[in-house]
Amino acid sequence: MSRFSATAGAMLVAIVVAACSGSSPSAQQSTGSEQSAAASAAASSAASQLSLPSYAAGAGSLEGIVPDTVGGITLQYQFASGQAVLGTQGVTPEVQDFLDKAHADINDVTTAIGVGVDQSSGTAVSIFALRVAGADEGALRDQFKQVMEQNGSNTLTQQTVGGKSVLAIGDSSGDVTTWMYVHSDIVFVVGASSADLAAEALAALP
Repeated sequence: MSRFSATAGAMLVAIVVAACSGSSPSAQQSTGSEQSAAASAAASSAASQLSLPSYAAGAGSLEGIVPDTVGGITLQYQFASGQAVLGTQGVTPEVQDFLDKAHADINDVTTAIGVGVDQSSGTAVSIFALRVAGADEGALRDQFKQVMEQNGSNTLTQQTVGGKSVLAIGDSSGDVTTWMYVHSDIVFVVGASSADLAAEALAALP
């Protein structure tokens, strides 16, 4: 599993780019304890490498929208809103540009990061959600798709997964472990160690 490309406090777009460019948990080609350890490390990296401060469980408007369990795996969530999303760096010019295009300010932004691992099977799933209150669904989809297209290491394919129209994001070899879905004013990025698990996660989203 590749690491997040963005450091803590980077612009909102970079957070989603990072999540889409290989941060999703995936089972390694190993068995037994090695597989479980790999999936556990993948999941912990997905949360810890963001290092976003001031997160509080149960905070934010995304609670109750994201699923608590997927495929029998319990997800542990962290939520943030407003300035807490960005930490000490604050609103950079890149973030401000993103917000201007969305006709929003930082107080309209809420995020959720959820990660779950099944230690016995080595499977894992992650859900990243970013809400920009009142933003246009089509504009959000176009903006984030454009960002993905600018990352030459990604392959992008429009698919229907879990009953949702999604953008499947693969690495240079075409392997897909990440799916982006936009609903209303929320961008969801789902990472999973299998397409079936991703389908369950996406089916549970609004």
